[in-house]
Amino acid sequence: MQLTLQSSIAGCLFFGSIALFGIVSELLNEDEYQDIRKTHIQQHIDEQVKYDEMIELLDSISKKIK
Repeated sequence: MQLTLQSSIAGCLFFGSIALFGIVSELLNEDEYQDIRKTHIQQHIDEQVKYDEMIELLDSISKKIK
C-alpha cells in the first residue's frame, strides 16, 4: 500500500511539474522573443552602417594623404 501511495505521489509530482513547465512556457510570450530578435537584428544593421561609414572615411583620408 505504501509503495503504491509513494508511486502515486511521485507520478503526480512528475506530471505536475511537466504541466507547470508548459504553463510557464506559454506565459513567456512569443512576442517578447520576437521583439528581442528584431532588436538584435537591428543592432547588426546599425553596426554595418557604421562600419561602411568608417571605411568611407578611411578611404577619403587615404586619398588626401596621397
